[in-house]
Amino acid sequence: MIVYLPLLHYVEIAVIVEVIVILLAMVTAFLLHLYFSTKKRRTHKTEKYLTDLLMNIHLEQVRFDTKLFKGKGIRLHHIVKVIKSLDDKISGEHWEETKILIGRDILKDKVKKYLHSRKWIRRAQAIQAAEMIRGDLNEDMIVVGLSDPIPVVKILAVEGAVRLKTKRTINATLEAMSKEESFGRYPFRDGLLKGDVEVFQILAERLKTEDHPKLRACCLEIVSQKVGFINFELIKNDLDSEDLSLRWWAIRSLENYPTAESFEKLKEACHDAYWQIQALACRCLGLYGQAEAISLLIEKLSSEHWLVRLNAGISLKTIGQEGVAALKNMKEEDNELGFQAAQYVLALPTSALGAEAVKWFDVLPSS
Repeated sequence: MIVYLPLLHYVEIAVIVEVIVILLAMVTAFLLHLYFSTKKRRTHKTEKYLTDLLMNIHLEQVRFDTKLFKGKGIRLHHIVKVIKSLDDKISGEHWEETKILIGRDILKDKVKKYLHSRKWIRRAQAIQAAEMIRGDLNEDMIVVGLSDPIPVVKILAVEGAVRLKTKRTINATLEAMSKEESFGRYPFRDGLLKGDVEVFQILAERLKTEDHPKLRACCLEIVSQKVGFINFELIKNDLDSEDLSLRWWAIRSLENYPTAESFEKLKEACHDAYWQIQALACRCLGLYGQAEAISLLIEKLSSEHWLVRLNAGISLKTIGQEGVAALKNMKEEDNELGFQAAQYVLALPTSALGAEAVKWFDVLPSS
């Protein structure tokens, strides 16, 4: 026999359950707030103690002692954060010596343990701390970080490699970059581009001896974006390489090496079998600003590919009055596609025609 309870009774049960759920949610929220606020206060207290301690050591010029760290709950990320913040405030031989002692006596063992942790956040902390450990060990750690599957760890390793700027770390970064495809190269490329003259010199030296097409292409991708590290003889063979990616970057590197030889090679590249290289060559010709290129660029306005036509038009406008006159003289009945490209380019603002505009052109031919 089925007994049916009154509707009101069901409502009472639902209300009771709802109240219990709300109370549990409130208690959970309170406990989480208590946990995180307590953790935040402890972290602040630890970092303040560490900051004051290191400042006193620096001001009083006393030698660092590991006993000062014992029993204070100081963790790896506390040390890294405080030292990085103090680097902006203090400097000198004593401060550098203190960091070396901390790296050797405190960080070394922790970093080796964290570097192989399953938690990516610990691996990231290890990479940040690795710079404070002098000698081959810090290079080993940076190199390991470059192959980490987590992008954040990989980027931190690149930044560390560039700051260390040793041949080993820079070359390892280049090699890691060569293993990536398309946009996967950008964290490595952008990190290396932030390097100083020493970093570019290491890459330029590598380019002189490297014979692997992909590694040469990666080298050119970096050094070609700075003036003074490329010469025609160095990339002469690359300009005719069968490896399309290498040929593309070799042509691109001529952007910052405006010589008579480069000019002739760019004119030749405008007739390359691949439209990507034709478009790039057209764009680089415009950066040279020579009226001699106008007739060739007008010819490329008839190209079957829109990006070749666009770059030819942009280059004509970049050259100046003679190029602009050529664009205005395009007739729709003679060359409809060329006329459309000319009208589009003429409508572009001058700010779109700077030398930096070539930087957005990053369409590589398929290998």
